[in-house]
Amino acid sequence: MIEEPLIIVGCGRSGTTLVYHLLCCHEDVGWFSNLTERSPARPYLASASNLFRLAKRFHIDSSLVPVPSEGYRFWNLVASADGLTGAAPLNEQHVSGTARILLEEFIAKHLRFQRKDRFVNKNTRNTRRLRYVRALLPSAKIVNVIRDPRATVASLLRVAFWPTIRVWSQNNMGPTEWVRLGRDPAELAAHLWVADVARSLEDAAALPSDCYRQLHYERVLRDPEGTMKELSEFADLRWSTSFVQLVRSFKVRDSNDKYRSELTNSQLAVIGSITGKLAHRLGYQDV
Repeated sequence: MIEEPLIIVGCGRSGTTLVYHLLCCHEDVGWFSNLTERSPARPYLASASNLFRLAKRFHIDSSLVPVPSEGYRFWNLVASADGLTGAAPLNEQHVSGTARILLEEFIAKHLRFQRKDRFVNKNTRNTRRLRYVRALLPSAKIVNVIRDPRATVASLLRVAFWPTIRVWSQNNMGPTEWVRLGRDPAELAAHLWVADVARSLEDAAALPSDCYRQLHYERVLRDPEGTMKELSEFADLRWSTSFVQLVRSFKVRDSNDKYRSELTNSQLAVIGSITGKLAHRLGYQDV
């Protein structure tokens, strides 16, 4: 069994990549990379992943080295073992022994070639699949990254892959069809935030409290070192000198307020009407 893998989830564009990349700087963890995801039949390529830490340490362009990936190809292969496709929510009833063994084999190979003891992964689709993930990886510890819905929506609308997104809570409708109906894409993005975040909180309530941690992206921006220290304690990772140095050298850019100039008043009103109740519950009182 894979020992206490650390799984990061959160609605897309909620800051999950920042948290993931910070944790991937830890010298004891292994992860899926963009290199191994392109060539899943060549797990030995995972041995090149240590170059990511060197790039961060010496401020080398990360595009020149393997970088942590969400591992969609691996997760899709695992789901397909049980005949599952798409991005709909899943739970423990969707898991078979075959899928569990397959995922553990993928992870074990990566850890072996990276010479690491612990595994960390970020996949935003798993935000609506917390119970499914825990059934696949029974000792998993889950970190749920949550961000102000207005900043999340603005980020979704500007990201390159937004036109390809299918929102599971809206009959898998995409932005193109949504706009064709004369509706604002900000409304669709707001529905995605509510659906993903609400589902993650519902799933989390069914998990043991010691395996789940909720983390606000705004807290990471304010105090990346303190946040990583807390997550290290939560995940039972060493708070080592080398990790601290890498976290301190990490360039954290705060663009959380860009939505104020990118969204119109009418869009903000629509976002508030859709997300307000849940946002207030999570501490975003002015949404």
